[in-house]
Amino acid sequence: MRKVNPLEPQKIITMIILLMSTCIKVSAQSPYAMFGDNSKMLEAKRESVPSIYRVGVQSTNGVNLYADFDMNKGLATLYDAEGNILRQDSIGENTKAMFTTIDPHAESYYHLSPYSYCGGNPVNRIYPTGMDWVEGADGNIVWRNSVVSSNYQKVLNQGEIYRGVDYIRYMNWNNSRAVGLVQEHYLPNKTLSYEVHNGTYQFDFTGEVISSQELTGKQLGSNHAAKGIRGTAYLNAVFSDGGTYTTETYPFTSGPYGNGPTPNHNYTGSDFAYTSQAGMTIGGNRGWKVYMEDYNGRTGLRMHPDTNSPGTAGCIGIQGSAEALTKLGSFLYDYIKTQNKNIQINFIITGNPNYGNNGKSNPYIGQ
Repeated sequence: MRKVNPLEPQKIITMIILLMSTCIKVSAQSPYAMFGDNSKMLEAKRESVPSIYRVGVQSTNGVNLYADFDMNKGLATLYDAEGNILRQDSIGENTKAMFTTIDPHAESYYHLSPYSYCGGNPVNRIYPTGMDWVEGADGNIVWRNSVVSSNYQKVLNQGEIYRGVDYIRYMNWNNSRAVGLVQEHYLPNKTLSYEVHNGTYQFDFTGEVISSQELTGKQLGSNHAAKGIRGTAYLNAVFSDGGTYTTETYPFTSGPYGNGPTPNHNYTGSDFAYTSQAGMTIGGNRGWKVYMEDYNGRTGLRMHPDTNSPGTAGCIGIQGSAEALTKLGSFLYDYIKTQNKNIQINFIITGNPNYGNNGKSNPYIGQ
């Protein structure tokens, strides 16, 4: 078994350190040494990146050695093939600076290269280790190390918005990754997760229970319900995590005619039809209706335009301009008939009387 001349490793590591020092001495002539000979890796001891760099060395007599450069401890250590320490020397601060040299191939894969911080553009692409998300005046969101919930009111500039550590927003993208509605999720681990909308929609409703006279403007007889509902319908895009984004809103009414407003329930809109039925037409043209299942003893429940006097006989009456209602009808036709999808209709109103088939004096009419 050959033995390494003890003087030879000393020569090798001495030459490596001498070469590193020589590179620093001529750094002012390097196109990357913009800070001169006294440049230092000021953040080297705080970055959560590997701090030890290993270099393979082959001596003149054919023995394989390797050298470790520990940038945190400032040590250069020469080992033999079995891991025995042959020599150890310190590394000066100026010597550390040579490790900031840009990889010559960084432009080919800038988004992957550890040598090209933020793709060579830290002003626009910086995501430093920090605490919370901040939305700039330009709408871009970055993770800021100087911003936390306790100080953001003091440190943020005009136009900047504090977004916390976990934030979701919805944006329309038009880039190489996606075109259309996208859910952006800014996570506590300082990364962005995004999901392109898959085309699923649902209706959600909010409203208030009011008297039949307030809703219709009329004094109704005892053959109608005493209460009706007025509120807002939300057409929401649905994402895989249950998150929703409102694409359109419409005023609506329900009741008080007949048995009164639609009972609270998560309905399924399973079919669609155009109709010329009175009260559902749009500006003298055909209207439309979406069929929902029977519930709570009520039959014939529908969602349709409410285009004559306010109120319905138990259905959900969507209000709005002729253009908005026609556009909604076209959307629902395509969604239910062309795409063969059901649409969820979540009708849950606080205080809803939830009349069964006894909302009026005639219990034999289901609707």
